[in-house]
Amino acid sequence: MLMRTLAIGMVSLAWVASTAPADATVSPTHDYEMNEPAGASVMVDSGSTPVNGTVGSEVITGVTYGDATGYRFPRLKPNTPPAHPEHLVSVPDDPSLDPGAGDYSVEIRYRTTNSFGNLIQKGQATTRGGQIKIQLPKGRPSCYYKGSSGRVGIGAPSSLADGAWHTLVCTRTSTAVDLYVDGVHVGHKNGVSGTIDNTFPMTIGGKPQCDQVKVTCDYFGGDVDYVRLTKGPLDGGGPAVDTTPPSVSATSPSADALDTRRGGNVTATFSEPVRGVSASTMTLRRASTGEPVSAAVTYDAGSRTAILDPDVFLPGGTRFTVSLTPGVTDMSGNHLAATSWSFTTTR
Repeated sequence: MLMRTLAIGMVSLAWVASTAPADATVSPTHDYEMNEPAGASVMVDSGSTPVNGTVGSEVITGVTYGDATGYRFPRLKPNTPPAHPEHLVSVPDDPSLDPGAGDYSVEIRYRTTNSFGNLIQKGQATTRGGQIKIQLPKGRPSCYYKGSSGRVGIGAPSSLADGAWHTLVCTRTSTAVDLYVDGVHVGHKNGVSGTIDNTFPMTIGGKPQCDQVKVTCDYFGGDVDYVRLTKGPLDGGGPAVDTTPPSVSATSPSADALDTRRGGNVTATFSEPVRGVSASTMTLRRASTGEPVSAAVTYDAGSRTAILDPDVFLPGGTRFTVSLTPGVTDMSGNHLAATSWSFTTTR
């Protein structure tokens, strides 16, 4: 597991769908934690069937951003020659990397601000033996499995090119493909893809056979935290899903505080990273009349704290009520319970 030190950034997503938790005992066949130091040339596989990869000279290792250490793939202009094979991380072909006819799962954690690129793939469009690919058209992650019986793919509803870390899991069974984003099931597509077994390497960051003229390389620009591949029964179809809602772990001023400074900010610290904090989900009102107080509301991801800064100097000896609505959610879409507390300003 990679180093976790800070909080995940925010992204607004408008979907929540049901899913079944997977058996947590299923271990990845290939587990690339990508926490090698700067200058590394080998991507180490700590999975059950290890196959190490080669890090291209243009890929920057040992990069820390937020809560993770991973690899950085510098942005390259799309469809612009020449090709940059050193932009890729490449894992040589191995039978354990191919789904065959059975269940298969690809999990990758990444961040980007670009609206294009292939995150990971094994095989290309015309490859004999089929293809697996996760790509980012218009910033929207999509994955597909192309095999002997056809192509089955699914895409996320919205772009994730917001610079925050996101975790994708794309699973394939004999009858369907499913996509999960940050623990939330966002898509299901029935279909039979059949056997996938090619002789291509698995690559992270773009296509291995391209020239940027007749065949575009679709280079990814951004950071990758880890890649995990699981071949075999998935025992539930997807990742374990977070169903615990966030809560408020601390407030300032505290509940029923007296003699509160009239010119200070109001803050609420959450139990986990959240999104959806705004002037509509965090409000301040005069307790006696319900009259709203105009204020700017921001969220500090590093401390998981919502900050309400009143536009006016609060009157003295007055009781105010702070309210947070269920519009605040955690990164898996669980809603905060409506929360409020009151305080009184100093005279």
